[in-house]
Amino acid sequence: MAFVLVVGVGCFDVSLLILDIGERQERLIAELDDQISGVCAWDDDLLVASWFDVFRITTEGEVIWQFEPIGVVEHSLSLGERVDVLGDDRKGGPPAPLVFLDPDMPPRHDDFLTADEPTEPSSDEFSGFLSEEEGQMADERPALPEQARGILGTLEEELEVKVDEQAVEADLLEDLSASARAINLPPVADAGDDRTVDVDDEGKATVLLDGGRSYDPDGTIEGWAWEDGKGTVIGDTRQVRFRIASGVHVFHMTVTDERGASTKSMITVQAR
Repeated sequence: MAFVLVVGVGCFDVSLLILDIGERQERLIAELDDQISGVCAWDDDLLVASWFDVFRITTEGEVIWQFEPIGVVEHSLSLGERVDVLGDDRKGGPPAPLVFLDPDMPPRHDDFLTADEPTEPSSDEFSGFLSEEEGQMADERPALPEQARGILGTLEEELEVKVDEQAVEADLLEDLSASARAINLPPVADAGDDRTVDVDDEGKATVLLDGGRSYDPDGTIEGWAWEDGKGTVIGDTRQVRFRIASGVHVFHMTVTDERGASTKSMITVQAR
């Protein structure tokens, strides 16, 4: 199991990173030229939308295919066996079409997009364009009565339009960091391997219980609690030395991280 992190500065040179559960260091999957607008899983790979392109990339960084739909890719939606890609043509052209991709096949424009060839009008009479005379009439301001001009002039003097020139732009890296801080992974508890010990002349044995292999993937372990099979607390440190009689004994260890998440592990010791 892994978590995918997108890290970039500004709108360019964006790095795609992956963090495996149990690991402390992320891995670099790919470096893209433009900002990333979406990442979703497909089988064991990732579908990454970046500006005008959609990529299928393995977790080892291999690009299986790259597809460039019309317009900037803004949304992608998994539909079971297909993926729906919605683009926005920011160049001022017609609305970008909806594209349905089969990620298991390298997509091609011929498979998904069709466009009718423009046809020339059969005559100038119904060409759809304004004549020169009609264009001049459209550009001219309509004649207004003197009374109406006065009212409009008064309104223009009294109305004031305020434009806020400061545009607030969300910082992608800051948003991702805030999301990562909001997620607290529980610690991994490891009480050690089950084992068998020999008893002494008194029919008892001393065992050292050690939870040193426990760790927290996104923080530190702040608390330890050892319990015997009856639920009695016998220690609150990483290592506990305990005296047991002949027989089979069960011990439970609970570790707690700095944000209160906890996990329990069990070990069985046989004294004979």
